[in-house]
Amino acid sequence: MDSNVEYLGIHRFPGYAFGADGSVWSCIRIKGRSKILTRFGRAWKRLRIYQTSYGYSFVSMAGTTLQVARLILECFADARDRTFDPSHLNGDKTNCSISNLKWVPRAGGHRGFQPGHRDFVTEDGRIRIGEKTKARWAAGLMPEFSAETRSKISESGKGRKHTEEAKQKISQRSRQLASEGRLNLQNLTPEQRKKQVESRDYKGANHPGWKGGITHPVLRIRTSKRYAEWKRAIVKRDASTCQQCGSTNRRKLEVHHKKPFKVLFRELIELNGRWPTFEEVYSFAPLWDESNAVTLCRKCHRGVE
Repeated sequence: MDSNVEYLGIHRFPGYAFGADGSVWSCIRIKGRSKILTRFGRAWKRLRIYQTSYGYSFVSMAGTTLQVARLILECFADARDRTFDPSHLNGDKTNCSISNLKWVPRAGGHRGFQPGHRDFVTEDGRIRIGEKTKARWAAGLMPEFSAETRSKISESGKGRKHTEEAKQKISQRSRQLASEGRLNLQNLTPEQRKKQVESRDYKGANHPGWKGGITHPVLRIRTSKRYAEWKRAIVKRDASTCQQCGSTNRRKLEVHHKKPFKVLFRELIELNGRWPTFEEVYSFAPLWDESNAVTLCRKCHRGVE
């Protein structure tokens, strides 16, 4: 033990000493293979300190594993309950000397959520934390966040504004993902999704899934916005009621073509003498004739077909 370093003990851990430099010592000697009978010797032995994957220092003692920084603060500062966590002032979690430690409230605590605590972490420390976090994400080692945690992260970022440099990086990354067909639009609102698509001209030949326009014109009509609005107009005209059985279950209402859709398409082919383009099908008036449509429930619709 260094004579220039101050050592103190904790009453609940007899036989152990803790140095102001962050070292942990023991004079306990195990007697017998059972490791049950112990005695206190005169010689002090320095215990091995190891770091976790997150960089925090721990020591095995008294039959358990304890955080070194918490033990040092308990000796040289004052004991705190679990609502407080030790904070490393210079960001180096391997430095557990008392001059580098301080208690901070756990509400956000040493993880950077507490207002003002970010000042204790140096710029180099933040860069190291960021690089280690990115590496863990890339390796798939980061855990899935709960809904409560995601909500806290969202709230902590509200009101903060990105710098111009950050905006350019976000824009470049989004363009790269869009060009690779990996842009995630699932969690966006309809307005945000429309804005994303229109801003990148995500249509026709510019779409990553474009295969030369092989989609059948009838399928394009049935999935178009105009067709959806036309069906809603028919259901509204019929007072959201099946015209055969009188059912008003809106979830089971469908629009039936009196003259089938495929028959109208064949008539258009005979009229043109060739396979029609999508624009020709889209502008074919009989397809949008409301007198050719009637509202039926799913059961009655199957019976008609």
